[in-house]
Amino acid sequence: MKKFIIEKFDRVIKNNLLVKCLNAYYNMYVRKNANNNAIMLTITATKARSNLFQLLKKVLKEQLPTRISSKDGTVILLPEEEYESLIETAELLSQKGLLESVKQAEKELEKGEVYSFDEVFKK
Repeated sequence: MKKFIIEKFDRVIKNNLLVKCLNAYYNMYVRKNANNNAIMLTITATKARSNLFQLLKKVLKEQLPTRISSKDGTVILLPEEEYESLIETAELLSQKGLLESVKQAEKELEKGEVYSFDEVFKK
């Protein structure tokens, strides 16, 4: 399923950073069983429709996505906060040069090339 999700987004969105962001989200929020196989609550659209209020409460309470399948395809239901976070991360990662800037800052930090708080905010 993960491969399908990533391939589908990769075809639609040519920005690999968004794909990486979605991949990270999938890896963080999809439960794993003892064999390290992905476990996500999957229900039919019919069941989702008949138990919509309970389903919404469960997704919001557990902060985990739920897969809803139908004969026409599958969708993922997730809390709005998680969706907004995902979009924000994708937008940040898509900014040209941001990722390189962060990597450069990490290298400078490792080398000790940093300023103290007082040096930065000295009057």
